[in-house]
Amino acid sequence: MHTPVRAWLSPGAWLGLVRTLYALVWAIALATYLRAVPTWMDVNLKAPITPGLTAPPTWLVVLDLGASLAVPVACAVVAALIARYKSADSYGLFASIEILLFGLVISGPWSAVALGDPWSGATRLAQKLALVAILTLLCIFPTRRFTPSWTLWLALAFAAWMAVGMLVPRVDPVVARGVWQILLLLFFLGALGAFGYRYRRVLNSSERRQTAWLIYGSALVIGAYVLWSILRFGLSNLTAATAGDILLQLTSIAFAVAYAFAIFRFRVYDIDLVINRTVVYGAATAFLVLAFAALSELSTLVIEKLTGRNSGIMTIPLIVVAALSFSPLQRRIRPVVDRMLPPRSVLT
Repeated sequence: MHTPVRAWLSPGAWLGLVRTLYALVWAIALATYLRAVPTWMDVNLKAPITPGLTAPPTWLVVLDLGASLAVPVACAVVAALIARYKSADSYGLFASIEILLFGLVISGPWSAVALGDPWSGATRLAQKLALVAILTLLCIFPTRRFTPSWTLWLALAFAAWMAVGMLVPRVDPVVARGVWQILLLLFFLGALGAFGYRYRRVLNSSERRQTAWLIYGSALVIGAYVLWSILRFGLSNLTAATAGDILLQLTSIAFAVAYAFAIFRFRVYDIDLVINRTVVYGAATAFLVLAFAALSELSTLVIEKLTGRNSGIMTIPLIVVAALSFSPLQRRIRPVVDRMLPPRSVLT
């Protein structure tokens, strides 16, 4: 199905227009991101600690920053690979720019640019392009068509809202809070609902298997985000929350890899086997992170009672214990997971 603009242009002219827009978005995204990185690092390294909370070790914060900066690099590599092999396809170029924008928007530096910054306008534009691209992907993947048909109007309404937000910051979810953040969530829930409907009712078996990679990658990111939220806002343990944020960045890299599998339709790995192993190792990791958070909080309270001072001296021994416990724990979890999911021998 041709869009009105595409119907007016020859195939060569259309592809040339798409490539021009592609290069322009790359330039805006990378320029604004690189401009934001120094401010973002300075804010994170010198961020004031809320009274009553123990600051995470500096080396863990640096590791977290490094993991965050690795996400856009991984996404840029995937984007370049897609552009290399799909450059003659406008949808391929869209898929390439979408994963690049995802990596840039999730890693953090864009959020450090204040509204009064001279680069604020260009940065907010890049953020909005990222949000529109992600929502559009949920509406058209993998058929390249807006299915159900109402998702076209959903995407257009969302793009219009993002455009208005550039002119009226108080309705811009990038800088505003409250009801506008809720509205942003509702838009994405609508797109996710359409994505689920398309998976259940529209796609054939091959397309479902392709889509499963995207679902898998998304589930990793969402699961890691929920774990980080519990650690940060539920337990208020900054050390464990920082470790949780590192896990979130690593799952974002895994999403980029899963996205590449979905786009190229690789058959090298069986998605069911990957899910089985992810549940095993993910459950072990989540258990150890939560246990680390609880023990870290308990050891801090004990040391404070005995010495009268706040100290993170137990952090390193607890990390060593967690690392040594990982392998035995995942061996115990594997039989439980194999009873719920097909075991490795069946899948292979």
